[in-house]
Amino acid sequence: MSTEQPDTSEAIKIALASAETANDAAYLAEGTSRKLSAKAEWVDRKLIPAGVGGMVGILVCSALSAMVYYRTLGDLRTARDTHVEALHLFTQNVNQLKMAVETANTMIDDQVAEKQAVAAALEEMNLKMASLEAQLAETNALNNAVMGQGSEGLSAHLQTLIEPQIDAARDDVMAGISDLQLALSQKLSALANQIIANGPATEPSNRFSAAAAPAPKPRLQTQTSTEIKPRSKPTQDTTRKTASKSASNPFSYP
Repeated sequence: MSTEQPDTSEAIKIALASAETANDAAYLAEGTSRKLSAKAEWVDRKLIPAGVGGMVGILVCSALSAMVYYRTLGDLRTARDTHVEALHLFTQNVNQLKMAVETANTMIDDQVAEKQAVAAALEEMNLKMASLEAQLAETNALNNAVMGQGSEGLSAHLQTLIEPQIDAARDDVMAGISDLQLALSQKLSALANQIIANGPATEPSNRFSAAAAPAPKPRLQTQTSTEIKPRSKPTQDTTRKTASKSASNPFSYP
């Protein structure tokens, strides 16, 4: 009995101690849970507005980023269009510059050709001027020589210049006179034959033929005399006048 009582008391003590320990642990657990609940409530009160603010900030930042992105895209498109237009204008200006350069080269070539033509013309003009100066020098020398000899030298010079022309004109006049004489002879012979053929028909025609037959003889004699008679060079005008008279006779006679 004595040995069992101490064991029971010990067990009771241990049980009481365990109960107290359990009470203390429960009290501590309850305090800890209260503290955790308070902390959780504080976190809920503080973090929810912060989270909402963070979400709002994120949305605002996203909206601003989208606005900046699309604005940047618009600016880039505008810059691209501007660059394309500038490139087009630059290409047009380059083409115009190329055409202007080609036109300038063509004008330069034309000017070079014109300069060469002008140089050739000037050279030809210089040659002509040189030949003209030579002719003027010869003329001056001839004039000086002629004027130095006086009127006799001048008349001799004029005679040397005019004599070939006078001879040529005289030859032409003589040839014309001979041809005219031949034509006049043929015409007169034809008229004489016609008058002789018509002579026995009527007396007035015989009278006319008798009156008209001697008329051409002095003309033929004057023509033969003008052809045979020698003429000097100063009397060239008289030969021309006689030639003109003889030329009008065959046509006025009938």
